[in-house]
Amino acid sequence: MKKWVIAAVIVLAMVILLGFFKLSGYASWSHQSQSINNKLNNCEDTDSGKDYTTPGTATWTWALNNKKYTYKDFCSLGLAVKTRITEYYCTAQNTASPISYNCAAIGKTCKSGPDGAYCG
Repeated sequence: MKKWVIAAVIVLAMVILLGFFKLSGYASWSHQSQSINNKLNNCEDTDSGKDYTTPGTATWTWALNNKKYTYKDFCSLGLAVKTRITEYYCTAQNTASPISYNCAAIGKTCKSGPDGAYCG
């Protein structure tokens, strides 16, 4: 009986741990990220097709080739009209002065290259 209890506790801990990593916002460089979901507000992220629970900014970070990048989305809900504003910031955080690019402003997405992040 004791063995079954210990096994159940271990399985439960593994499920909780996997759930935490899935919801923690860690993303691969391809932006396949877990963001906050809620279909009611309908503020859709045009890059990965997710919705945000509340207006505001969702940011996540990913690493590739020992460099860190950030990706930021901004969603605004005005009065009765739901407005969608999407901003893609690509930041090479490993440099002394990180440079941010708003890729969506020029109709591009965040890419990673040998010299850091760029819009492509």
